[in-house]
Amino acid sequence: MTAIAISVFIAALLGSGHCAAMCGAFACAAADVAPGQWARLRASAAYHAGRLVSYVALGAVAGAAGARLDAVATFRDAVRPAAVAAGFVLIVWGAGGLLTMAGARLPRVPA
Repeated sequence: MTAIAISVFIAALLGSGHCAAMCGAFACAAADVAPGQWARLRASAAYHAGRLVSYVALGAVAGAAGARLDAVATFRDAVRPAAVAAGFVLIVWGAGGLLTMAGARLPRVPA
């Protein structure tokens, strides 16, 4: 249990920099669009509601995809395929980031 608590604390500590740098700027911009205290409060509430809805929707889609992928594994004591797929994606993504930082030119998917 202690290892889980320490892991959560470290993840929250590392994630707070992202939140302050990106999410904080968006929240400040959303709250500064209208004159008056109540208009800013409504704009801020709308921003956070939209953020909540989008995170819930993305989480539901990812959870459904993972559950569907896990449903494919019909063997008892089999490794969950969603965990294997997520691990593979993280390894490839991390390797790509390291190669890019080392100066390698990797192909990009056009936007």
